[in-house]
Amino acid sequence: MNIANALKVALPELPERAIKRSVPKLDPRVIARQQIEAGHPTVLAKLPGADTFIRLEPPQWVLLQLFDGERSYPEISNQAFAKTGIPYSEDAIREFASFIQTNTDLFYRSPLERNIALQQKLRGERLKRKRSKGIDFSDIIIAEWPHADDFIARIYPQLRWICTWWFTLLALVMFAVMAWMWAGRFGEIWRYSFEFYSFTTMSGRDLIEFWFR
Repeated sequence: MNIANALKVALPELPERAIKRSVPKLDPRVIARQQIEAGHPTVLAKLPGADTFIRLEPPQWVLLQLFDGERSYPEISNQAFAKTGIPYSEDAIREFASFIQTNTDLFYRSPLERNIALQQKLRGERLKRKRSKGIDFSDIIIAEWPHADDFIARIYPQLRWICTWWFTLLALVMFAVMAWMWAGRFGEIWRYSFEFYSFTTMSGRDLIEFWFR
């Protein structure tokens, strides 16, 4: 037995490697609610205190509830088929679990796992700070509106007329009227547009007006 094999036997397994091999477990604190969206049933699942939630189809929510940390992937596949009638393969279940674990907080994490995740996050932030000494144009920050669905649901009854057929027809008629007006005075509009944007005949007042427009 060489030194590498001896160390492999003598030393305890790395926590990260042990965690990745274990079957995940749905956090018992997760709350879920089923509602109808666009005529289809949808389950909203969220961990209290977390910033994110996920939309799931009812069979996917049934599948997610089978992750108890003890069932193996083949057992989850068999029980999911018995409960939903959908034949989920073992690879599909592993991919589903990986997606949930990467993008949500729905799976239970022990204190050790939370510490490892925090350590990895801090390590990534330090690496990012080292790389971002200059301007990084590839770093894009997208603003998030946390309660957009509630706001849209509140204003929809007052603005639902925008989605009616008569409003669409009225908009098309107004576009046609505008096109007719442009066609009737196209030469004049074309000439004045060039004069306005040439800046050669503008006075100081015209420049101020152009700037604030």
